[in-house]
Amino acid sequence: MKKLAILAVPYAYIYGGPSESSENLTGVEDDLFSGWAVTYDTDETQGDWIHVTTFYNYKGWMNGADFKEITEEELRTRQDRTRFVKIRRHAADIMDKPSVTGNHVETVPRHSIVELVAHEENGWSIVRTASGKEGYTRTVFLAERKDSDAFLLGTPILDQPGNAYLENEYEFRKALVDTAMTYMGTQYRWGGKSQDGLDCSGLMFASYSENGYLIYRDAAVKPGFPVREITRKELNPGDLIFFPGHVAMYIGDDRYIHSTAYYENAGVCINSLDPEAPDFREDLLEKIEGCGSVFPAKVDFTEDRIRDELNAIEGNISFAYKDPASGETILYREKEAHIAASVIKLFLMGTVFELAKDGRISLEEKLRIEKEQCVPSCGVLNYFQKATEMSIRDLVEIMIILSDNTATNALFDRVGKASVDAFCEQYGFTGTSFNRKMFDSVLSAQGIENYVTAEDVLHFMEKVLNGSLVSPEASAEMLKILSDQRLNGKIPFFIHNLKEKVRIAHKTGEDTRTTHDCGIIGNEKPFIVCFLGNDTDPAVYEQYMADLSLRLYKRSVKK
Repeated sequence: MKKLAILAVPYAYIYGGPSESSENLTGVEDDLFSGWAVTYDTDETQGDWIHVTTFYNYKGWMNGADFKEITEEELRTRQDRTRFVKIRRHAADIMDKPSVTGNHVETVPRHSIVELVAHEENGWSIVRTASGKEGYTRTVFLAERKDSDAFLLGTPILDQPGNAYLENEYEFRKALVDTAMTYMGTQYRWGGKSQDGLDCSGLMFASYSENGYLIYRDAAVKPGFPVREITRKELNPGDLIFFPGHVAMYIGDDRYIHSTAYYENAGVCINSLDPEAPDFREDLLEKIEGCGSVFPAKVDFTEDRIRDELNAIEGNISFAYKDPASGETILYREKEAHIAASVIKLFLMGTVFELAKDGRISLEEKLRIEKEQCVPSCGVLNYFQKATEMSIRDLVEIMIILSDNTATNALFDRVGKASVDAFCEQYGFTGTSFNRKMFDSVLSAQGIENYVTAEDVLHFMEKVLNGSLVSPEASAEMLKILSDQRLNGKIPFFIHNLKEKVRIAHKTGEDTRTTHDCGIIGNEKPFIVCFLGNDTDPAVYEQYMADLSLRLYKRSVKK
């Protein structure tokens, strides 16, 4: 007869057999935490031992005295994420009063599931543990439970509710790595997956489950679970690297985090796949058996597919792509005007170089920046404590690579709106207009904004790339400045994690619900992309920028 139960003690081990012995020396194969659910068959018991199946479909033997039976209705009730929450600290003391001077009712470890009874004042909450004990714990110790018991309620692991987290790939990958990093320095413990000690697959399982996704709790790709095989070249942060009996998480830049029994570390640490790195593990590099990812394979994409993907993104979205070598072009709402944010600075840079070519200004001319001229947000000049002088060349540099708004305003004052207008007219940038300085609250309140189009930015980048913007020398200098960009969380995010060093010359822009990035990508076969987005969800669109840019780059090197 099938029964459902939850663990009613702080934690307990899963063994490979109905006694504390198994194939390994300790007999331990996994561990469970207070409030975690299992199912077992009463016909498969041996004395006090029951053969359990966990909510993540892992099987083993446990002491039945550690469990409390529940009904299916009770288990469904426990899926209420506002009522049943997880402990997110190493351990949480449950006290008999909302004070550190109270008496300990119970202590439950990280990952335990408790029932939230009520929030109290001064940062305390009343909770009820799986053992039935009630008391106070710090509210900051509690977190939403992101995984679920859906498997025990009849949902296959492959159809788990956590699949929804895959939709925002950028954020999910980052969360996986960030979670794994919270275990840095934790000792190695065979069969463990807590901050008291964990093994390699325990670290992987804990990092994924804390973010709402269930993978097989072992160092293998197993049918019925979501990890699929990928090549080493396809590795991105959060993906898995498999060795004989061992697994690690790739974190980017040829580095991986893992829990190792290796005598020099004996715990959670970071190593490198790069033979030149000081933390390179040659013994592991030679033993890589494969790599895996929970993220779906990228289907060979076409212009229609990209359009469908862009259509699914909220807001006013424009996109432009061009491969100058083949002439292939993909355009999406390329003529629509966008509030430019800092992308407008490209055209001010072009104007400066145009005036310098004609001898109307000198790039070495010094401009004095008074403290009262400084404006907030991006850049460094507003952090200076007193007035300073900088050359026009240096002001252009920090305007682009740090998006310095004070430098932008100083340059705009020096060259004037009429010069920027003349530059845009000369080169056919008909959808671009520089109408006000950065943080001009008076004109902004009147609805006066700066505008660009994806078409104009694409043409700007193309002229820089082929040396026809201003002059070959000026184009080369502008390309160098764009290549020194320091704001690299959008287009370059995934590409910068590749082993090969890829040149990306680009300029970003952002404001409230506005995010842009436009640039030139590639070494031998560069291409141009432009992403503009207003009234959008920046996190979602920026993840897409990073993802599509990586796909376009990998496609370009295969041509």
